Amino acid sequence: MPTLSPCLAAVALCACTTGSPLSQIHPQIEVHTDPDSLSLSMTTWVDLDVLHDAIAGDAITATLDGRPLVVDANATGYVGQRDSYVAAFALPATESAIAHPASSQLVITDGAITWSAEIAGLFANDLAELSPSTFVWPSAASPGPDSLIDWACVAVDGQASSCDVTISQQFITVDLQGAPGTHVAITAERSADPPISGDGPPFFVTIDDRLDTQL
Repeated sequence: MPTLSPCLAAVALCACTTGSPLSQIHPQIEVHTDPDSLSLSMTTWVDLDVLHDAIAGDAITATLDGRPLVVDANATGYVGQRDSYVAAFALPATESAIAHPASSQLVITDGAITWSAEIAGLFANDLAELSPSTFVWPSAASPGPDSLIDWACVAVDGQASSCDVTISQQFITVDLQGAPGTHVAITAERSADPPISGDGPPFFVTIDDRLDTQL
């Protein structure tokens, strides 16, 4: 009976040996929240079919504080000319309210590998007015790169929305003009850099908040 050369044997072994899905796809993970919703996406440019098959076969699951997330079919699939594959997860439609714990844990697992991130203030919804021209976002108060307000904009009734504001860590300062009682909406987004367990990739987190108030 003929035998394989050492080189061919090595090729045959590599062709037959596979790891768990998360060990093969090397994804980028993005998390986006506002006070009422959460989206989590995994994008890979390597072994696209591995991620597709794992999602189709429910081999990869995601949870928020132990609550299962569901695959968002409208945002899941191949992108472009099969340049990448995105697996998107969201809260179930039956989730009518989101708890606001001090920190939340997001977990992604395929049964063999588990990645998790602990994210402080994920649904804090704590943007507040400090004075008529200054607003504070307490959950963005952590020093360093862990939390950072990326942008903020103000919309005053009867005026064009403006993002001409001053941001200093958790504080947003803006010159507001208008008659007393005029409605004002402050919208802002911050990013967070949470610690990751399970030797997983970083979770790129952005958190939106909105405050409606009056002059």
